[in-house]
Amino acid sequence: MASPRSDDQILVAEDNPLLAELLVDQLSLGGWRVVCAGDGAEALAMIEQLRPSLLVLDIGLPKLDGFAVMAELAARRRADPANAPDMPIIVMSGYGAIEDRDRAFALACRAWPGACPGPVRQGRSRSRRYRG
Repeated sequence: MASPRSDDQILVAEDNPLLAELLVDQLSLGGWRVVCAGDGAEALAMIEQLRPSLLVLDIGLPKLDGFAVMAELAARRRADPANAPDMPIIVMSGYGAIEDRDRAFALACRAWPGACPGPVRQGRSRSRRYRG
């Protein structure tokens, strides 16, 4: 994996303080600059202001859930593709329904390493099994 550039920043949108701290600690160990948002509205404001290189997004956020955040980002890209924020989105969620996963991928999610409906087969990781 390539080293992060000096301007690379990851936004973690997670309302569980313990999980947010764990994600920040682990990503920081890899050399990333990491910032956190505790709800969906704050995440959208920080995305607009900071233009992060990656968004790690919880689905069950207060104020605006992760689906609403992704839908708003998609609407901004349609309205103004040249200036709208466009970063990879990794969904981290305990939601396990296939419909939730499919909805997230339809809204621009690039990986869903969270809950997995059914067993993981042949030793493949959850994120590989469910990539779009």
